[in-house]
Amino acid sequence: MKVEICMVIAKVIFKDDGDWAETFKDHPAKFSKAIQDQLGTLKKSYHEQVVKFTQTGNRVMLDAEGHANLLCKSHLFVF
Repeated sequence: MKVEICMVIAKVIFKDDGDWAETFKDHPAKFSKAIQDQLGTLKKSYHEQVVKFTQTGNRVMLDAEGHANLLCKSHLFVF
């Protein structure tokens, strides 16, 4: 199932792209694999950030705007 989802994502991204459409038509499996690899990298990075927020004990606290402790001056220098 994961392979099919990555193929659909690759098709949506590359089928009409001016630079990559022809290459995608010739090698769709390689583009699907690249999407799958990138999603794995994003998932790993996401989990690393979740661990950082969990270790602070505060996690993300929402205010009326939805992001109270994300804009704290002390956090700006971390990123």
